[in-house]
This record gives sequence, structure tokens and C-alpha cells, in this order.
Amino acid sequence: MSSYAAVGRAFALLSAALFGGAVGMLTQRNSNINNSGSRGQLQQQQEENSVAVYHNESLNTSQLSPAAQKMMSKGLPSDERVRVFDGFIASLNYERRVPNWVLEYIPPIDPTNRDDKEKEKEEDPKAVRREGMKFFADPTVPEPFRVLPDDYSGGKQEQQQQYTRGLSRGHLAAAQFHKRTADEMAQTFNMNANIVPQDMTMNAVDWLRLENLTRKLRRHYEGGLWVVTGPLFHPRLVHGEPRSWGWDDSRPSSPITPIHTENNNSDNNASNTRKVVCYELVGKHDVAVPTHLFKVLLGERGDGSHEIAAFLMPNEPIVVERPLVSYQVPVREIEHKTGLQFFPNVISTDTVRSATSWRRKVNNNTHPQVLDPLPNICRRFQCEARTVALFQTYRNVARLRAAQSEPELQEVLLTIIEEQQRQQKNSNPQAQVQEAKEYWGKNKENLALDAAVVKEYDERRKELLGQSEL
Repeated sequence: MSSYAAVGRAFALLSAALFGGAVGMLTQRNSNINNSGSRGQLQQQQEENSVAVYHNESLNTSQLSPAAQKMMSKGLPSDERVRVFDGFIASLNYERRVPNWVLEYIPPIDPTNRDDKEKEKEEDPKAVRREGMKFFADPTVPEPFRVLPDDYSGGKQEQQQQYTRGLSRGHLAAAQFHKRTADEMAQTFNMNANIVPQDMTMNAVDWLRLENLTRKLRRHYEGGLWVVTGPLFHPRLVHGEPRSWGWDDSRPSSPITPIHTENNNSDNNASNTRKVVCYELVGKHDVAVPTHLFKVLLGERGDGSHEIAAFLMPNEPIVVERPLVSYQVPVREIEHKTGLQFFPNVISTDTVRSATSWRRKVNNNTHPQVLDPLPNICRRFQCEARTVALFQTYRNVARLRAAQSEPELQEVLLTIIEEQQRQQKNSNPQAQVQEAKEYWGKNKENLALDAAVVKEYDERRKELLGQSEL
């Protein structure tokens, strides 16, 4: 009997006892919370009255609130189906059923002001809370293109249809930045205007790190931050005729760069390689799942000058923690791939150039150096942030979800067990299955965390076994 088979049987038994405690551990970070009382009534009002207050067809900025004018002051990335809400502006895409982009203005926090520090805390008793908020369909969007709150669970019309498990309803404008009023926060739960299908582990760990970086940077820009966030559908390379879907099975070596393989075979040479954009559709209304998500930050200093930074992150399980700057790309690269233009009013008027501007090579052999027109935020500050609580749990879940075969899955699980045992100063890091069971039994405080990992192992194993039988 192989050790892999023994691991599978042992944890199948173990998971049955532990799954009940793990139910709450793998819920979506943006999941629906108890909807009762006055907050539920408020959300109903949002659905009926406060969803879309403005269309771009008759755009007249003088009719907008001062807050909206502030958001728009640096220019919009595009003018397609623009909607203005209390705390953000969105461009809707009826074809893909996800926003093209979402624009926010995040006011500065005075780092020397104690009151501002208190307001910034999540536990601030005066801040609006998420309890009672729920995701809702936008009634101003025509029904064929309207996204429902449960649309990320796969197509129901075909029971055998496969879809990506573990997608969460990811906010583009993070709810944590929109606590000024209940109306403002409620609007961030609009499925068409602010939500995209997002890998749950990426949402809960690395994307949250990027949101926390935004939170951190607001202390350093006296004029505040303008933030544009959105989906990106990254091209990949295929060999041969695109209609044959001859995908290369190897994985990208970079979290932001599509697959590039060097193959001397004449069938796969450069002349027979093509770029293809391919993405999954989920739900009754065929919501597009982005391959990547981007965030572009513009900071305004006290003297009126500006700095900028752009990040591009794969919408998939990220198994290794990397510095956030490893996801940083030139603004022009995201503009090229999305057709958007970020902060055109600033780019056309701000004359800051010179030594603090930054260059970065994109696809070294095919593109010249790209020069962003504004200084780089991450040259002046350390662009890094960490998450708390379930960071390691979600990272381990991502490692299991990324496994492409049952042997690889079992190897990942054994590695996780060994790592946890080393953290507990276990003298035998090569422990067998029985020792692993005893380890869990003796560490009751970590029971739910470990149960979450075991639950993911069981679910992923079922998926891989099902694929091997096809």
C-alpha cells in the first residue's frame, strides 16, 4: 500500500470529524452576513432607489456632489456606462457582467492626529459596520446582463457543468473605505457595479495585503489617494491553430506574465504561436472571471505634485508569499491591456519627471523600456503590508487548490503537516499518518484551522480523481 493512499484514507476519516468545525473558516471574505432588522430595510432601499444615480450620456459635472467632483477631478479612465455612487464611480460592462473599472477617492489620515488614528481602526464604534449588508442585483441593468448574488456558484442549467470552486464575491472598492454612511457602504455590494468573481484565497490574503497597503499610504499623501481598480483579461500563448486549443501545460514562471516557452520543435515555433484571451464564465448570466485584477494608486502630495503605482495580480490561488512590489507593473502596461487611460488630467498637466521616475522592462526581448510619466510611490515608501488572522490558513488552502495531480496534492499536504509540526517543535518532521492524527488531537486550539486545510484537501482530491476518470 502506498503512503499516498494511506494519507488519503486517514484524512478522509479525520475530515469527517473535523468538517463541522471548519464550515465558518472557508467562507468568503465578502460573504453575505445576517440580514435582519433596520439594516435589511436599508439594503432594500439601496436596491430600489440608490443604485445608479447617473449615466454618462448626459454627463454634467456641475450637477454632481462635491464628493463626486473630487473623485472625477483627475479624469476618468473611460466613459463607457459611467455610474456615480456616494463613495465610488464605476464603468459597467454588459458583455462581461463585471465593471470595467471602479474609481475612489480616499481622503488622507493625519499621522500625528490621535483622533484620525482612532477613526482608521476597524473596531471604531462610530464607523458603519458590515453586519446586515447584503449583495444585491442592480435593477437599473437590463435583466439579461444583470448579475445575481448567487451567480458565482456555476451554471445551474447544466448540472454536470464544471466551474471553478472557491470563487468569492470580490469588492473592487473595498467596503472598509466606505464607512461614512450606511448608504455609502451598502452601495459597494452592487453586483454589477463593484463586484467580480475572485479567487477566495487570493481575495483573503494577497489582495487584502494590497488593500491594506492603500490604507497605509493614505497617511503619507496630504491631498489624498485616487484609486482605480478593475479586472484584466490577460492574453496567453497557444501553439498551432487557436481553434485546436493547443494550450501549453506548463505554468507561468511569473505571477503577472503569461506563459512563454522556448521550444525548438518546428510545430511550436514562434511563427506558429498566437496570443489568445480565454476566461471562464460562471452563473446563469455568464459572468466573466478575470484572469487578473489591477489597482492603480495616485497620491497627491502637499505641494500638489503626484506619485503613482500600479499593481497587477493573478486571480488564482497564490501559493508563495511574494513582496507586493513583485506585482508592480508600469501604468502603461495596464493601459495597453485594458484600453483605459488613468488620471489623464494629471498626466497632461503635471510636469514632474526626472530622476524619481522609474523604468521597467516589459517582456525583455519584445518591448522597449517603459517610462511612467509620474514618480513611483514605491521608490519613496516601502510598498508592503501584511494581513492577520487566517493568513496562513488561506495560504495553505491555496497551495492545496493549486495542485494539478493527486500525488502532488498529497505531497503538498505532507509538507503542510511537517511545517506545522516544526512550528510546534516536533522532533520528527517526517511523521507518518498516525503521528499527524495525534498532532491534531493534541492541538485543540488549532483544530478549526487544520480542519479547514483538511476540508480543502478532501474537496480538491475529489476534483482530481474526477478529472482522472474522464
